[in-house]
Amino acid sequence: MLQPLDKRIIVKAIIPEKKSSVIITKDETPLSFEVLAIGDEVKKVNVGDKILLASFSTSEVTYEGIKYTIVNETNIIAKVV
Repeated sequence: MLQPLDKRIIVKAIIPEKKSSVIITKDETPLSFEVLAIGDEVKKVNVGDKILLASFSTSEVTYEGIKYTIVNETNIIAKVV
């Protein structure tokens, strides 16, 4: 696992379960995420929180074969409560 620095957050996309036979295309970007790890300057969320992000505000990196999504705390638009 990676440890994000400063105000960065590592998240995992939450893909909603569809109850119909609608096909999701590759172009649809998930906006709902679960927080996996936080940097030491992050104040507004904790590991395990569910958050909503602004579109196109993520960076993706692959480390040791695992794909991680990293965002800045300022790109969080809401916390799911």
